[in-house]
Amino acid sequence: MAQHTSKVFISATSDDLRSVRQTARDALLNMGCLPVVQQHFTPDYRNVSDMLREKIADCAALNQIAGIRFGAEPDPESLPAPFLYPDGGGSGS
Repeated sequence: MAQHTSKVFISATSDDLRSVRQTARDALLNMGCLPVVQQHFTPDYRNVSDMLREKIADCAALNQIAGIRFGAEPDPESLPAPFLYPDGGGSGS
């Protein structure tokens, strides 16, 4: 069995991209990486944004899988500098 060396956060909506998320998870495991996926998180006292920020910061990479559905979009002004869009605004601005 491969030794897991790097954590990779997989971000995707639950309903429409479940099978794609599973394929990404399996590929990461085959490469020796440890996938971090939200459906395996234990209950947490923090708000979702704070909890996700910490989980992502603990990972070596973020795999964002985009589809036609979306979850909550944060206010771009509340994001730390590395997460801002290139134009400094939100999507579509």
